Amino acid sequence: NLTDKDMIDTFGKVRDDWIAKDLQSWLYVNTFYNGIARGINECNGESVLVTTKQQRFATALVRHAGVSDLAMPDDSIYGLGMYKSKSDVIVDRMAKGDYDPTNTHFFEDRWPTIAKCLNDERLVNVKFYLCSWGYCTESELELARNEDRVEVLGLNDFRSVVAC
Repeated sequence: NLTDKDMIDTFGKVRDDWIAKDLQSWLYVNTFYNGIARGINECNGESVLVTTKQQRFATALVRHAGVSDLAMPDDSIYGLGMYKSKSDVIVDRMAKGDYDPTNTHFFEDRWPTIAKCLNDERLVNVKFYLCSWGYCTESELELARNEDRVEVLGLNDFRSVVAC
């Protein structure tokens, strides 16, 4: 009889307890894929992270991975409970700055999230990338390959996309 919020809070408490007892082991088992932190640090635009992890955990991981606060300030990290949808974050960030929607890139490791965003008319000019090293199956990668607005991105290609 637990709610989603109850489970999220409990999971967060378990993380908090682990971090309080042994931060290094928690950070060690939650590392970034090779080259991602460097790619973010070298990004020629603004980097924003929208994650299902709570913000305090995401921020700790980002900093431990070596992403500088200049490349990704804390207020550019959106954790669980801070947003309704990833689409809303993209639209809100584009509205706050002087963004060219045709030069907005969205990297995601879950096909269902991209599929949902593709149906959002506010994101018609956003370029989508399905990260093949993430939580996607071969059939989802094939769906992405058949979608004109989505590029399937390999881990080794991330840096070259964000640095241009």
